[in-house]
Amino acid sequence: MIVVGGSGRPVHSEYIPTRIGFRDAKPGVRQLMDFASRWLGMLISNQAKLTIESLEPNRHQFFPAEIFQRNDAPETWNADAGAFDPPEGTKFQDRKIADYWMFNICARLDTMDRARSVGPLRGRGFYIPSMADPVDRNLVLSDAAIDGAQVWVDSWVMGMFFSDALVAQIQADGLTGLRLTHVDAV
Repeated sequence: MIVVGGSGRPVHSEYIPTRIGFRDAKPGVRQLMDFASRWLGMLISNQAKLTIESLEPNRHQFFPAEIFQRNDAPETWNADAGAFDPPEGTKFQDRKIADYWMFNICARLDTMDRARSVGPLRGRGFYIPSMADPVDRNLVLSDAAIDGAQVWVDSWVMGMFFSDALVAQIQADGLTGLRLTHVDAV
């Protein structure tokens, strides 16, 4: 399984889904956000793509994805079926609701400042902040290692990282859906 965006490396487009169905993508149930994390990666709107590209052009991959409303009756839902297995008779093409992008971050950096970071290292040195006691954790990144990158995946820390400049532009553009946790960089 490919999880788009998580490795910091380019991926081949033939493994990226091009049509994604949301059962709850109906007015009043789900509002489509500019940034939507899904189990298969991050979906972003065209405006989010333009914002990212304005600060870091031609660095990351954006794969077109059509979003469809799956409004099949709940009694036909099969919990054991795959995410792309619609019930018999469901026609995605009749309920297209948006064009989005699968966002794949193509910057893999080692930005953790090991001298200033406090928290558990698991396995081969992976820093996993969610496993630490909140009092005993403090992730610090190195500005020198970030070296002007706007969005990246760290080699040793789980998650996607966005620069202060990119976050400021996302907020100025009024984009929605990005859940942020501040991390210091020195």
